[in-house]
Amino acid sequence: MSRLSRFASTSRALVMSAAALATGLTFIAPAAGDVIYQTNTPFGGFFGLTGFDVFTEQSVALRFTPAADFTLDVVKVWFMNNDDTGGHPTVTLTLRTDDPKAGSIPADVILEQWTFQVSTVGWDPVLEVVTSTLHPVLHAGVNYWIMAQSNSGPFIDGVWCWAANDSGMMSICNGNPCEWTPAGESAVAAGIIEGTPVPLNCPADTNDDQVVDVNDLLAVVTTWGPCPLCPATPCAADVAPAPAGNCAVDVNDLLAVITTWGACP
Repeated sequence: MSRLSRFASTSRALVMSAAALATGLTFIAPAAGDVIYQTNTPFGGFFGLTGFDVFTEQSVALRFTPAADFTLDVVKVWFMNNDDTGGHPTVTLTLRTDDPKAGSIPADVILEQWTFQVSTVGWDPVLEVVTSTLHPVLHAGVNYWIMAQSNSGPFIDGVWCWAANDSGMMSICNGNPCEWTPAGESAVAAGIIEGTPVPLNCPADTNDDQVVDVNDLLAVVTTWGPCPLCPATPCAADVAPAPAGNCAVDVNDLLAVITTWGACP
């Protein structure tokens, strides 16, 4: 048997053995915890209550950059409602990666998506809350976007409130089809992004469930090779060499999983 055949057989055996160990385990999503990014509320600003219209010909995106590695738990956005007849416009939020080649705008890569109806009527801001089910890993020093879009028409649309006396990195997409303006610091859409810190002592835990197991082994095997969007968007399985990997899923990552198998300390 060749070395390659022995390696493939060993990998399959590891996957099957780890799968047997994983049977019956239940994983509980972490509760919302630390603040990853937060603006001021909409109240008390010099211009009073105002905001960015989100409708068919205008999408709005807020950029944030985590200071440490987190898994996403909750996104909260302050919204008002231009439809004072009692309608509740639907808004789609997406978590997106950054496209630095275009001057830093929301990329087409969607990490998670949510839909909500603006619950308030009129200009009485409400903090709308969406909860992550995928809990994607947000890496330190990497730019991400929360983007809001809607199929509502003008004057009956949701309004993403400005944060009072605050500024941040924003991008607006106007027209149909729309074109993004590169990120710039300006009046910022109000919101809060919360998550759970990723333990630094367990880098081989690719999905941050506090255990190195068959899921992490499968992540390495199924994404083997160069990370196409790295370093802007690292591969979850690119865990070695520490601390930030090498933009490829390779034997370093396989060994990291095998040698740290089990519960994270």
